[in-house]
Amino acid sequence: MPDPGVLAFGDGVIPFGTRLSSQPPWRSSSHYQGRHFMGTLFRTPPTENLRRLVGAFEELRGAQAPALGLHGLEAVAEVAVRAVSGATWASVTLANSDSFWTTAATHQHAIQADEVQYALGSGPCVDAIVDGMAYRLEDVARDRRWPGFGRRAAGDLSVASMLSCPVVLMPVPDSDLRASLNVYSDRRDGFDNEAVEFLMLLAGYGDLVATAVDDRDRARHLEQALSSNRDIGIAIGVLMATYKITRDRAFDMLKAVSQHTNRKMRDLATEVAETGMLADAGLGE
Repeated sequence: MPDPGVLAFGDGVIPFGTRLSSQPPWRSSSHYQGRHFMGTLFRTPPTENLRRLVGAFEELRGAQAPALGLHGLEAVAEVAVRAVSGATWASVTLANSDSFWTTAATHQHAIQADEVQYALGSGPCVDAIVDGMAYRLEDVARDRRWPGFGRRAAGDLSVASMLSCPVVLMPVPDSDLRASLNVYSDRRDGFDNEAVEFLMLLAGYGDLVATAVDDRDRARHLEQALSSNRDIGIAIGVLMATYKITRDRAFDMLKAVSQHTNRKMRDLATEVAETGMLADAGLGE
């Protein structure tokens, strides 16, 4: 007889500790057979939540400086904390046949909580990967399944509740990597049904969405760079013909005017390409 507070994931059930207070949209009974649940969650995700998921990654991408941009699983962990009000810290655990390690985290406490579980060889983030199930702990300190982890996480790290669930990774040839998303809260029962639903969706689609948003932005930046380089090349040609100078001299002239007028070179180049003239050209001579 299944535990009354379970949901299914993969070919097993998701022990959630206690029965959820109400039925989330993807739950029609106290448990699912694994394939039914996987089909419901990953083939037909709730449209509103999927839009919210994509929007969260786009917002994160826009908030990061290009040199500090978060990618892939780093972005998944960051979105978990940004998008779920009860989430305090988050991490992503990777595992192969030999070991577990934290590949992304939003705070040192998340890393330390993960490492407690690695050292014990058991805990929600470890067992989510080993069992292919998701686990929610509404009160970490009193959860009977992982008492050793609960005492240390609650006592040393102020972890009060958490959710760990398997992550669907982008395919990597010849890789046996598996992963879990681990979301920690500093208050008991930190994740309501809506939060659980979103985090499950994040675990299922996050790596894919993060990669797609990242690729789209790279394509946009490449297109802008190619357009900018094309206009600079045209502008140099115009200046060479107008002033009977070499290519290097034309580039230096464009650069000098850009610096003196505090205008971007690509903007000046576009102007020259469109008008055939360079304002303040004498500054570059």
